[in-house]
Amino acid sequence: MRKRLGKIMVVLLCLSLILFVGCDKTETGKEQEGIGTDKQKEVEKSVTKDKHEPEPGKKYVLEWAITNTHQLAEDPTVVKYFEEKMNVKFNVWSFDPTTQYEQLGLKIASGEVPDVWTVSSWSNYESFADQGVLYEIDEDVIKKYAPNLFKMYKDENPNSFKYFRINGKLYGLSGYRDHYLFNRTPVVWRGDWLEKVGISKTPETIDEFEEALYKFTKEDPDGNGENDTYGLSTSAISLFYGAFGQPRDIWFEKDGKLAYSTVQPEVKDTLAFLAKLYEDGIIDPEFITGENEGGYWGITHAFINGKIGLTSHGVYYHWTVSMYEGHPGSFNYVEMKKINPEAADRLVFGLPPKGPSGNMGVVQEQPIPGSGNVFGISIEKDPGKLGKILQIFDFIYENEINYLTARRGIKGVHWEFDDRGNYQYINDWDLGKTASLGANTLFACCEPIKYM
Repeated sequence: MRKRLGKIMVVLLCLSLILFVGCDKTETGKEQEGIGTDKQKEVEKSVTKDKHEPEPGKKYVLEWAITNTHQLAEDPTVVKYFEEKMNVKFNVWSFDPTTQYEQLGLKIASGEVPDVWTVSSWSNYESFADQGVLYEIDEDVIKKYAPNLFKMYKDENPNSFKYFRINGKLYGLSGYRDHYLFNRTPVVWRGDWLEKVGISKTPETIDEFEEALYKFTKEDPDGNGENDTYGLSTSAISLFYGAFGQPRDIWFEKDGKLAYSTVQPEVKDTLAFLAKLYEDGIIDPEFITGENEGGYWGITHAFINGKIGLTSHGVYYHWTVSMYEGHPGSFNYVEMKKINPEAADRLVFGLPPKGPSGNMGVVQEQPIPGSGNVFGISIEKDPGKLGKILQIFDFIYENEINYLTARRGIKGVHWEFDDRGNYQYINDWDLGKTASLGANTLFACCEPIKYM
């Protein structure tokens, strides 16, 4: 009996030990499993967290260099508006419009690199890339933080990102202007001068151009009795290259190779023609200094002030005339209207001259001109800035009101929609004045067709 009881006690003791050990292993396993899961989650979180994701609630301070057309005001309303909307602080790098890229280059050379700035051309963009001061981005990052902007790019110009790569790397947002499809070199005549010298038909051939230009120089078209007028100056010189078979400053394919138009044999005839005009005093002797005397680049003071009678300065939207009551027109028309209202209302828009062989042609701008917004290497210190900058651009292109706020100023303060649904400046505001508040310069990126 005692032996049987002893055996039973041994069995029970063994079972107890087994159960104790089993329970201990189970609990310890659970505890270890919990610890392992937490650590794994932390690792996964650190791996999957996008470094470009802005920190919630953080007020980012962004170093933002702008392309100036006008000096920025001390209290720029549009800048303040977007600071409040996006919970950021803009440290705006505002330079003298005439030397802005030289000044920016000096700052960068000294080690100061903005977070975002505008490049004006492909060569300008490429030079910054060569200096190693740009921050590379991926299309997926743009898509994540700027979905509206990304969709707009893909819908309207699907190859924009492709064209804005340097050696396969993307450093920013390509600027594009869909309306540049209509942007050829303008040909603008003083219609009152044509009438004054007895020309009733808009010149078409190179001979008719030559006749008008000589008359503008020799026959006192402004009627002041002084020998102070010329046929043309800097910009219209480019019109005559196409007349002799080679438009100026373009690359084209010739015999299966890339060729530059300005060094082709046909250009000799162009230069001979222009040399004759210059020798005869038809070209303004100060043409080398250009037609613009300061301020907004698209304005030709030489033409507006009655020094020349033919110009190709600027682009088409610098020459919009008043088309209906309440529509002010643009730039050159507006400035000319102040000085000589009659002449402004009699501008004549023509075509480039036809040459001896019937050739004609001028340069047309590309919708993707090589300009855009690039990101600085400074973002490496705080990658969340990139996400925030992209969110700002995305907000701008979310709808027409946001876009027009960024481009034209505050609705109801600087502009309003008219009865035709077009925006109009109000209370003497214009593009120049609102540019000084940050509109059209600080947040310029693209000009999509849907908002034109």
